[in-house]
Order: sequence, then structure tokens, then C-alpha cells
Amino acid sequence: MISGPKPKPGTTLNMANYRISTRAKYDLAAIADYTLENFGKTQSRRYSDGLKLSFQNLSQHRHLGRKADDLADALRAFDYSSHVIYYLLTDKDILIVRVLH
Repeated sequence: MISGPKPKPGTTLNMANYRISTRAKYDLAAIADYTLENFGKTQSRRYSDGLKLSFQNLSQHRHLGRKADDLADALRAFDYSSHVIYYLLTDKDILIVRVLH
């Protein structure tokens, strides 16, 4: 459960808006499997949670990542531990394209 101050009536919460591509979903599954096998359940959960938190932070601070135009037009990259999150900005959200080592 998330705790904290309750918003005043008539205000809205700033919800994270991001989507994850099919390829990125496969990347995340592979990362979770590898981490589970090599470092255990607790670390696998911790790493996955950290990636999700990074997605939320990127959706709220859209230009936090560096430009990666050398790989694809409008692509951005953000380092998380030993992985790089590649994403695109859209009008309404961000699209997580890949999560690579």
C-alpha cells in the first residue's frame, strides 16, 4: 500500500504513463529469469521493482534519459544498473522499446 498525503478534493494524482513493447516484455522476462537463477528470488524481485520504478520516473521526467539518435530517430536511453532502458516519447506517454544489457 502506498501511503502519503491525500490529495485535496478536485485534484488528480500524477499517474505514471508508460507502455512496454512486446520485445521489452521478453527482455524483462529474460532479465527476471537470469537474476532468479543466479541471484535468487529476493534479488530478482528487487531488480524488477527497480526497473519498474525507473519506468515510472522516466514517464514523469520524460527527458531524463539521454538521446540515442545514433541508434534510431527520437530514441532515448537511460541506464539502470547493468542494463539500458531504451524508450520513445509519445504525445501521451512513453514507450519502453527494449531493456538491454
